[in-house]
Amino acid sequence: GAAYPSGFSLGEAVVTPYLRQQRIEALDMVIISHGDKDHLGGLAAIQAHFPVGLLLSSEPSRTALAQPCGNKRQWVWDGVVFEMLNNTQHWSNNNASCVLKISSDKYSLLLTGDIEKKAERYLVDTLEDKLKSDILIVPHHGSKTSSSVKFLQQVKPEVAIVSSGLNNPFKHPANIIQKRYQTLGIPLINTACSGGIDVYLGDTLRLQRYRQTHARYYWHRC
Repeated sequence: GAAYPSGFSLGEAVVTPYLRQQRIEALDMVIISHGDKDHLGGLAAIQAHFPVGLLLSSEPSRTALAQPCGNKRQWVWDGVVFEMLNNTQHWSNNNASCVLKISSDKYSLLLTGDIEKKAERYLVDTLEDKLKSDILIVPHHGSKTSSSVKFLQQVKPEVAIVSSGLNNPFKHPANIIQKRYQTLGIPLINTACSGGIDVYLGDTLRLQRYRQTHARYYWHRC
């Protein structure tokens, strides 16, 4: 999340309270997809509150003490497989974003950062069926520059989640992108409407939306 000149930090205001609620006292790994401030800004607050074992970023020069995402290509925790899919050394800025696939025995989740059509095309050309995932975190918040048709056809998600803020100045997700997901028959969930989303990859695939669990607050709804 971002941090602002006013001193407000989403790392402090949102991420830290959530982790404490989950009784997490240390972080084995933190992955910063790339160096843009809306992804990197809240990191300092996280580091101030929690010991971090390993810090990965696609742009380590913009993130103190970070190692390149490519240094950790695949690992397994508690039977869950984590794979870095893109070769970030060939890219810069948005297209450099770490692309992470998380796979349980039955389900998988693809986190794409802010990749755009150029990186999407590279992933389609080099990975083919490995991109297939049950849940897709929509690239670049639903920007017009991402979510190319061939990429979405290769991932074939059961559901896509777009991370965006209500009334954000970039107007993410773009109308043309929303229509593209609709045309391809991919349900699209927008965090601006749903609030935070917990994803459970167990015997069944389950999504829990903050709006549903805190429905009494009408102002959380679009």
